[in-house]
Amino acid sequence: MTNEEKKLALDVLWYELDMFNWTSKYRENSAYLESFLLHTRNIVDFLEDNKNKHKSDITCSDFGIKKNNVNLPPNNTKKEINLWLSHITKERMEEKKKPGWGNLTIRKEVNRCFGIFLDQLPQNCFPSKGGEKKSDFEYLLTEVVLVPIRPEEKEEFYKLATESEGSKFWYGDRGVDIPTKDDFFEDWNESYFDIISPEKGQCFWIIVDGEKIGQVNYNKIDLENKKVELDIIVGDEAKMGKGYGADALKTLINYLFDNFDVNKIWIEPRANNPRAIRAYEKAGFRKKESLADRVRFEILKSEL
Repeated sequence: MTNEEKKLALDVLWYELDMFNWTSKYRENSAYLESFLLHTRNIVDFLEDNKNKHKSDITCSDFGIKKNNVNLPPNNTKKEINLWLSHITKERMEEKKKPGWGNLTIRKEVNRCFGIFLDQLPQNCFPSKGGEKKSDFEYLLTEVVLVPIRPEEKEEFYKLATESEGSKFWYGDRGVDIPTKDDFFEDWNESYFDIISPEKGQCFWIIVDGEKIGQVNYNKIDLENKKVELDIIVGDEAKMGKGYGADALKTLINYLFDNFDVNKIWIEPRANNPRAIRAYEKAGFRKKESLADRVRFEILKSEL
């Protein structure tokens, strides 16, 4: 393959990897499950470099890289994936029976093997302008996880909200609006840290490769009007603009639409935070209106 052909192939690979990682989080939805399995099969085919491949198939050997062996966990063979996707079986007819595979385990293994391939790629395979850069692939291989904030971690959340580099996007550059701890937890009451009553609101740590980098939450759900507001903060400026916020928002948006009777989600960032605004747009939000010092963004369930 020429370098130009490799760059075009990398664009397709980035799409496959993006969809693979995104759909891995939603195994309870049949459409997401089938999409996840399709993208798993495509990436595994690329990395396995099967000798019986079709003559037009592109694999890792076309990039001059030795075959990577992808060993999926027990009972997660590509044969079974193909069976699930290609045939009307008794298993598919039983609504409650899903493939008992650990999506996140498969995701971790496939990402590990794709990382080996990525590390061996020469820099001239990536476009200097436009197209997907190596850093774009590295972001997709990063683990972004949401974990509920426990009551005993409230103090840590307060410090993130009021003392981090991200605080200015909540309380302004001068920090004059930073609340006392008592005032803060009057707004962020106990229900945000209680997983027993999720409809009252919930706070989550944003964890990237095991490190807490921020917080994302939804407020009390307006059950009558079927809508809810989100908030998000990333503490370290070095972690901003990396796509982590958009990933966290996408995860939370899908969780809310899938688990609650919600039709609309909105968020109101400060107008002086262009990186956050880009993250919201990347997560699917659309600008609704400009307020005094904020911008209102919304996303509708019908738009997904």
